[in-house]
Amino acid sequence: MKASLKFRENQNPIVKVKIPLNTLGFPLRSCIETSSNDVKHKDLCLSFSTFFQSGPVLKLFYRPNDSDRPFGLVVKTGVGSLGSPIEAPMTMRAEFNFLGNGNPSLFLHFKPQLGDFSIRSSVNSSKIQNDDVQSNNIVPKDESGKVTWANLFAPEGLLGGEVHARTVFPIVDKVVGKIGWSLKFPATETDFPMGKMPYMTVSKLAIEHVCKDKAGIVRNSRGDDGDDLAMACLAVKKELDNLESEKESLWKELEEMKSEMSPGS
Repeated sequence: MKASLKFRENQNPIVKVKIPLNTLGFPLRSCIETSSNDVKHKDLCLSFSTFFQSGPVLKLFYRPNDSDRPFGLVVKTGVGSLGSPIEAPMTMRAEFNFLGNGNPSLFLHFKPQLGDFSIRSSVNSSKIQNDDVQSNNIVPKDESGKVTWANLFAPEGLLGGEVHARTVFPIVDKVVGKIGWSLKFPATETDFPMGKMPYMTVSKLAIEHVCKDKAGIVRNSRGDDGDDLAMACLAVKKELDNLESEKESLWKELEEMKSEMSPGS
């Protein structure tokens, strides 16, 4: 189980609760998402998704307060195990609206990660169709013709996206807290040639239930199907080796008994 609070600029924070489920042996996950102070806002969303460690993720969602896209299906894949988007450096997502006549929304996310640090950038179909972005402007400038930090790191700039860091700390046994940090690039100009300097801000707070293996290593509550399978195979192999050893020991004892009972002994 995981509960998180995601902060947004000039908007109410997003509250999200994720609960893992197990139905007929299939791992699923339910999610409730809404704004922090208004349950009637369009941010309210209920969803159920698959929870496999390998392969794409399928998610059904329901937004009761959004008349444009109340029901839909999300297909998410990545460069992880067999196309899994979990902790993958690049993911692709397609959102289909069951009741709307519009085209599916397509999203491409880049999240290369090095330890607790990552660079995140996203592109969606609505941005691609925006005619305001000039293809020949490699580095966009403001009205004064100056290049600012915000323009340089804007999606159409040289290094689009944001720099993200994560801090994990224990709260109680099997419960950890997580703090997400984002490096912001303000557009306000000062005497400095590129405007105000970048600054760090808190982007997300989360509490997550985790589990520990026999070695005491902390693992996510979703577990790891690949690791579980490997551990099960090792356990079976160990049992077979033990049975083989007992079989050899019994065979030796039987041979000794035969030799002691033989007439020539």
